[in-house]
Amino acid sequence: MVNMKATNSMSPEQSLEIIRKSIEESRTVVNREMGIYFLWWGILTFIISIVVGMLWNATDSPKWNMLWALMAVLGYSGNYLIGKKRKKTPENFVSKALGWIWITFGLLCIVCWIIGSLSFSTDVYGTRLPITAVIILLGGFASTVSGFLLKNNAMVGASLGCAVVCANFCIKAPGAYEMFCMALFALVGMVIPGIVTMAKKKEAK
Repeated sequence: MVNMKATNSMSPEQSLEIIRKSIEESRTVVNREMGIYFLWWGILTFIISIVVGMLWNATDSPKWNMLWALMAVLGYSGNYLIGKKRKKTPENFVSKALGWIWITFGLLCIVCWIIGSLSFSTDVYGTRLPITAVIILLGGFASTVSGFLLKNNAMVGASLGCAVVCANFCIKAPGAYEMFCMALFALVGMVIPGIVTMAKKKEAK
């Protein structure tokens, strides 16, 4: 614990330096721990996207999108198991910020799904919401901001670029092929950054 007298006698520059070092240390710790979560959610999203896309294409029915509800159950169950097996690290600014970013993303996805489903009826809205494209852009935003927080430039570039390209193709080719765009985004924007982060963690040991 920092001595209060010593803290009070510090100059503003010294105090700012301590804050900067604290944020950098918390960023390093979170960066090492986040890889497994990006990998887990990325793989899960990739698999569900491919399955939904293939079933949708085979049956010409979008009802298979209900499988996304299964992904939420599997995803949070996996989060719980991963958290139990891993050594707990104290919460810090970066981990809290990342948590709120992805909680907000999840809530916006639910809102998007509800509005998108209602927009299929012209009695409710004047146009249809391209659900997959919007969710990919939201995911791109969340991943890009996460990359900035973690100072992971590869993640920033991959997430932002892939989100723009995949969302564009979703709007150009609506239907079952949207799911393959989602799968590509999951691979480039989540799985690969997760693998890179975990590889860096092993090198640091």
